[in-house]
Amino acid sequence: LMSMLIRYTQRENLTQNAAAKRFRVTQPRISNLMQGKIDLFSVGTLLDMMERAGFPVYRKIEADANNIFNKYIRAST
Repeated sequence: LMSMLIRYTQRENLTQNAAAKRFRVTQPRISNLMQGKIDLFSVGTLLDMMERAGFPVYRKIEADANNIFNKYIRAST
């Protein structure tokens, strides 16, 4: 997730301030991100930042969970 966010930031040519606004975090958090300080980020924080960048992470997780649930229900009946 972190490397995807770094690549996205670079590909979009975002300054740290612009990235901070887009991801709704502080500029120092973007600095930590760009330096790869993974120990300072939870998976939830990175997922939130991915969503704010426009990646439908939570919708994908929800869709996958629904598919798995539906397969389980069909197999149980």
